[in-house]
Amino acid sequence: CQTHAWSERYETCENVRSVGLALCSGGIFGMGEDQEDRDALLNAIASLSPESTPLNFYHPNPALPIKTRNINRAEAIEIIKKARALLGEDRLLMVAGGRELLFNGHEQEMFKAGANSMVIGNYLTTEGLAPNKDKEILESLGYEVATSCDPQ
Repeated sequence: CQTHAWSERYETCENVRSVGLALCSGGIFGMGEDQEDRDALLNAIASLSPESTPLNFYHPNPALPIKTRNINRAEAIEIIKKARALLGEDRLLMVAGGRELLFNGHEQEMFKAGANSMVIGNYLTTEGLAPNKDKEILESLGYEVATSCDPQ
């Protein structure tokens, strides 16, 4: 299902930037795209210089038209590494939807690859882990859990 052309979505992000608002822009990987598609999306996101970038990894759901995902943990790690290299060290790089499927018990790998945050709880069409479980995971890895998204 598509309601807006990619160019319209990109223009919306540019408009957000042009009026001085902080931009959050990311994407979903593992929906049948090839490496060229992945690289093109990461380059497009980086060209917008978003303050925060959520990386989602497709989680099949009976209510959605795509029934399988085409990504594994090693590929997800490479996507995180490329995103970090393109975005720079000063940007928020979040691992979001699908994290539980690809990194279950291996969350440290996504942080070693360059992620510096993760979205907790449920998502738009799928259930995530309970927030207290996510908090336990982060604390077990030695990370401090932020109580606000405000960097100040």
